[in-house]
Amino acid sequence: MRVAIVGLGHLGSVTAGCLAKVGHHIIGVDRKRELVAAFNSGRPPVAEPGLAPLIRSAWRSGRITAINKISPVMLDCNLILICVDTPRTAKGTLAMKSILEVCARLRDAGDGSKAVPQIVIRSTLPPGVFDSVLAEFCLPRGKLRLAYNPAFSREGNAVADSMRPERIVIGVRDNRDALKVKQLYKSFKAPIFVTTWNNAELLKCAENAFHALKVTFANEIGSLCEAFGADGEKVMSLLCADRRLNISPAYLRPGLPFGGPCLRKDLDALVSGARQQAISAPLLRAILESNRRHFERIVLTVKQRGYRVGFLGLSHKPGVSDHRDSHLLALAKRLRTEGVEINVLDRSPKKPAASRRAPLLPSSSSNREILRRSDIVFTPRMVTSVRG
Repeated sequence: MRVAIVGLGHLGSVTAGCLAKVGHHIIGVDRKRELVAAFNSGRPPVAEPGLAPLIRSAWRSGRITAINKISPVMLDCNLILICVDTPRTAKGTLAMKSILEVCARLRDAGDGSKAVPQIVIRSTLPPGVFDSVLAEFCLPRGKLRLAYNPAFSREGNAVADSMRPERIVIGVRDNRDALKVKQLYKSFKAPIFVTTWNNAELLKCAENAFHALKVTFANEIGSLCEAFGADGEKVMSLLCADRRLNISPAYLRPGLPFGGPCLRKDLDALVSGARQQAISAPLLRAILESNRRHFERIVLTVKQRGYRVGFLGLSHKPGVSDHRDSHLLALAKRLRTEGVEINVLDRSPKKPAASRRAPLLPSSSSNREILRRSDIVFTPRMVTSVRG
């Protein structure tokens, strides 16, 4: 394929080198003349392990060239990739000026042409930017076809990450906009996921937030280990050795707050230990507060929408009869006291006790009755069903 890449910084250079490696022909575009000159002499404009031989080989074979401005010749390419920088602004969001400028110039360059340019944005985007800003460039109101193909590579490992990706994500409004992008990656042995623009935007930012969370978590645990005479490296190494729960998809799904007899108790122990040792552990403390606020958000949503609520079980996880610190039991009691109509079917042999604040919960006789009398149903699997 013939591919134009706008922006020859780190992301654009790595993208160009890797795509040229698998046989695509690249036209690089950048207003910085020194970056264009580097490409046109077979040199990478940025330092990245493994990138120099890719650029040099592609240049020698005639698969890479570069120009310093957007021009109509780019419209003859199969795809136009936007890899410009989206730096952090003073307000904490991402600067979209460069991307909007590129889209506007590509739209103007296509005036009078019957061809509809297929644009693929690789730069990091803030959540919601397609709906609020970029959609105006797309058909039918605009003249472009847009797709979002976020990069998930690490500086220092970008070439290896790009040549051997774990998966390739393509965000589109119309699945037809993903066809050429999928063809671009046909030489890469990685699963391709076509999803919505909103999903792709959130995913990119969420991944880096998760990495930041892991670093902060490891540092707080390391500080606790040092205070209590434990080996932080060893503790985290043993934590990562559990591939069933710790390094896995386990617990990584949105739903109800956490509950049960273990998570809160052990988290409290860590927070208490940090307090005893005068160690700041704001992340660990924030977990409890975030969990509490999520619980309150669910209560508020149910009340505002006037839902009748069903519970198929009150234990904290499926297949057990343990009600200790169950988030479902706490939710049922709280909604009952707030005047929400609830219906409960709990087959656990040990029933939760009533109290003055939370009287005996109303019991139903069958799953069918719960579904018939409820607008939303909670289960220990944290799956909810909404009627209507």
